[in-house]
Amino acid sequence: MEEKLTMSTREVDRLKVICTVIEGRLKWREASDQLGLSMRQIGYLCSRVGVEGNRGVIHGLRGKPSNHQLQEGVLDRALGIVQEKYADFGPTFANEKLRGKHGIILSVNALRGGMILEGLWKPKRVGKKHRAWRQRRSCVGELVQLDGSEHAWFEGRGEICALVIYIDDATSRILWGEFIPVEDTLSLLGSTKRYIERHGRPVAFYVDKDSVYKVNRVLGVEEELEGRSETLTQFRRAIEVLGIAMIFAQSPQAKGRVERSFLTHQDRLVKELRLAGISTMEAANEFLWKSYIPDHNRRYSVDPANGMDAHRALLKGQDLSRILSIRDPRVVA
Repeated sequence: MEEKLTMSTREVDRLKVICTVIEGRLKWREASDQLGLSMRQIGYLCSRVGVEGNRGVIHGLRGKPSNHQLQEGVLDRALGIVQEKYADFGPTFANEKLRGKHGIILSVNALRGGMILEGLWKPKRVGKKHRAWRQRRSCVGELVQLDGSEHAWFEGRGEICALVIYIDDATSRILWGEFIPVEDTLSLLGSTKRYIERHGRPVAFYVDKDSVYKVNRVLGVEEELEGRSETLTQFRRAIEVLGIAMIFAQSPQAKGRVERSFLTHQDRLVKELRLAGISTMEAANEFLWKSYIPDHNRRYSVDPANGMDAHRALLKGQDLSRILSIRDPRVVA
């Protein structure tokens, strides 16, 4: 009985060209140009057609199950766990938890497709591509992006507080981070003190124009008569005494590394704190340095262009406790 083959238009055209090559009426090079295949592929197809006949141009895996096909029930089991424990997780984060905590291994794309069908995830629209990225600084400590975010980090289980982050521009590494009660001058001075004790003095901090960092009001008459060009905040005054420059971003997008990192933290860190049952700042700060920040740096940091560390040691006589403090001038009668 004659075998019937189902072939696509592309395969029929390919068969005609290969048969012409076998008959000697077309050269390999010409067939390669017509089919968009390499010379090696043309030779392989000629060999297969010579042995198998017309079937030789049909892919060998047609009609067979994919080598990457999921085992039956794996996706359903994964979606059940996601719905029960990780309903508000994104596909990538949920896949990490399934792999690490439940031993279920599947691709992010497979999980994402299943979550979309089950209504557990809505696909996001891809925004316009940014016109250009600012070039990174070359050394660690050359520019450190500093920012804080007040957020319901404990989702109502504990007090609302702020997370302050110091991110290195050259590597995207979190050099320091901690939860503080509120993002005010005194808290930032204390946090910066702990950062400098750990790493040394960076060359510059990159900050926004929040009133903690920059005086945004117009100078008064007395200040103008004194010849001042601007008034310094307590934080900026202390930083400049330490020989650290302060660069002000003209927009949130300008210091995108720290801004984008908070989008990640407000998603992943909130969920990690929930899974760990943490609801206090003390426990959260311990979790940051024992688990979250090392894992974050491993995932997202890059190598600097220059291996030199630009942090500088404190000079003799630079007392951090005295410099990083609130100072108010007083007139003694």
